[in-house]
Amino acid sequence: MKFVKLFFLVGIMVLGGCAASGPVFVKPESVPAEKSLVYFYREMGFVASAVCFTIFIDGREIGCLKVGGYLRAEVDPGESIIVASYKDGDERVQPLSLQKNFQQGEVYYYEYVSTLYSVGDMDGGVSRNEYTIPVMPFSNGLIPRTESEALQEVSKLKESI
Repeated sequence: MKFVKLFFLVGIMVLGGCAASGPVFVKPESVPAEKSLVYFYREMGFVASAVCFTIFIDGREIGCLKVGGYLRAEVDPGESIIVASYKDGDERVQPLSLQKNFQQGEVYYYEYVSTLYSVGDMDGGVSRNEYTIPVMPFSNGLIPRTESEALQEVSKLKESI
């Protein structure tokens, strides 16, 4: 029994080290001149919690999105390609990719979801994958969110640093 408790405590400490640890999210007061702001966030959860997903916009690395964290990017307006990938990758976990036309002065929010069930068919530019490791089905997705949806979730998250 003591071994089980010790194993559980060590597991909690290891997984806790994989969580975002930067400052808590603060809603932007303004968007930098001639730019768009893009936020990516990932709520706390068990599935793939030890995995960090790297976010790219037009090939430029934005950062590694940890569980319970967010990333912020300033981008030039216009057509861009967003990619979320698992760098240390299992080939079954394919990169997620979205194309988006960013408008100057706008703020955009994307939620990264990793679940044991299907992310599902959603409108609005969702990118998703489904895979099995080794016998359990997993699903991940990059989902655009409205500001009101995102602010309810991201306000309690920390920057992924």
